[in-house]
This record gives sequence, C-alpha cells and structure tokens, in this order.
Amino acid sequence: IPVVVGSGAGAPLQTHGMSMFAEMEALQRAGLRPLEVLKAATSNGHDALGLGEKRGSVEAGNFADLVVLQNDPSDDIANMRSVVLVLKDGRVAWARPGGRLANLQLDRPLQNHMSA
Repeated sequence: IPVVVGSGAGAPLQTHGMSMFAEMEALQRAGLRPLEVLKAATSNGHDALGLGEKRGSVEAGNFADLVVLQNDPSDDIANMRSVVLVLKDGRVAWARPGGRLANLQLDRPLQNHMSA
C-alpha cells in the first residue's frame, strides 16, 4: 500500500507548510527509511492524484518544482528543514535570505534548460 504525505492544511491548529516536516519525521520514527519518506512526499502523492506523468520526479519534460537543501535528507528526514532554495514551475520562488543563492535569477524557466 503506497504511503502518501499530506499537509493537513486547513485543519485546526495545523501550520501550513511546517506540518509536512512533522509528518515526514513521524513516518521516519514509525519505521520508514528516509528515502521511503521522500517518495511518499513526492512521487507517491502525484501518482495518487493522477499527476505522476508530469510531476513528482526530476525528468526531462516534467514541471521543474525543486527544493534545494543544505543537508542530505537520505541521512535523516529532519534535514528537509534545511531549505536553501525553492523553484516553482522552473522559477525561483524562495531563497534563504542572506544565503549564497538569495539573489539567484534564471533567465528562463528551468524546464526549458532540460533536454530529453
């Protein structure tokens, strides 16, 4: 049975965004390996919604939604909290203030840089 991570957004006392980290950490404590948790938070969710062909994995032709981390989440899923940069639809959506990538700008969406 595929496991899917969800934000619970809109539920009482749920903090949008931050609840995802707490849920992923709970799944690791429950026995899932970090890479299994990452799959539950990415491709499993997109597959469950029928979006797996264009989202949920880094492949040529897919939409370029990426999170760049300071630390490796395959060591410990808590490292997902070390976000440095967020790309949404191939464009910079957020960068850690004061970080080396804080002023990164792309001349065109990232997906256009990818080739088959």
